[in-house]
Formats: sequence, structure tokens, C-alpha cells
Amino acid sequence: MAMEPEDGRIFIVDSDEDDAPSTTAFTRNGIDYLKETLSDPSSCYYRFSSRP
Repeated sequence: MAMEPEDGRIFIVDSDEDDAPSTTAFTRNGIDYLKETLSDPSSCYYRFSSRP
């Protein structure tokens, strides 16, 4: 899924070196964006869930 920093996705990098370990993190807005995208039937990322 292509998310930009404006969508609430950020990268956390250990150092300035090119091969430094990194991880992806999400802001609260990013989590909301993911929830909306995954629950939108017109999205190619739609996932049906029987949970409320």
C-alpha cells in the first residue's frame, strides 16, 4: 500500500548510513487511514471482516 508521510506513515531510521536498519511506524491518523482503506469495498485492499 502506497502511503505518504501526509497519510500518517513514517520511517524510523537507526542512523544516517545507507544500510542502517529502519522500521515503518504509523501515527493515529495513519491507523485511521489504514482502517478506512481496508474497510472501503472499492479499494483494492478491501478485506471483509465479520467483526464489528
